[in-house]
Amino acid sequence: LPLDEALSVARQIGDALAAAHAKGIIHRDIKLTNVMLTADGRPMLMDFGLAKERKAGGELQKLTATGIILGTPEFMSPEQLRGKPLDPRTDVYSLTLMTYEMLTGKLPFEGKNQQEMMIARLRLDPIPARNRRPELPEAVDAVLLKAMARAPEDRYQTAPEFAQALRAAAG
Repeated sequence: LPLDEALSVARQIGDALAAAHAKGIIHRDIKLTNVMLTADGRPMLMDFGLAKERKAGGELQKLTATGIILGTPEFMSPEQLRGKPLDPRTDVYSLTLMTYEMLTGKLPFEGKNQQEMMIARLRLDPIPARNRRPELPEAVDAVLLKAMARAPEDRYQTAPEFAQALRAAAG
């Protein structure tokens, strides 16, 4: 996608995530196939089938069996792959992977199969988007790389914060 279109989709999906997160809902399966375009071209986030709700104490309500990893492996955050507690930053990570894919046509980690891609996400640095699309501004690549940090505390903390950083980086 052209940069401005990808950023518009990322911003609008980021706004949808912010609304869900404000209600204590974590989507857990952000990917392009869960985004549909309305008749007027607006992106809509779909498929909240794997979503979890945060209780007042902050922990996720147990909606699925313990020890089962649910979601699309190619778009899972490192903490989701490890079965760690999740918070809205897991959706920010997945939104970043989706944005990277919109901009480059590929995902930032390579592997011969899903397992290799998951291991790469846990151990390797992502392939910079400019390696795949050199005309992207360096600042956009820097935002994407920060948003794909393995440690949630090193990422953008909210979807709107990520979208705002992308918009600023694109100029």
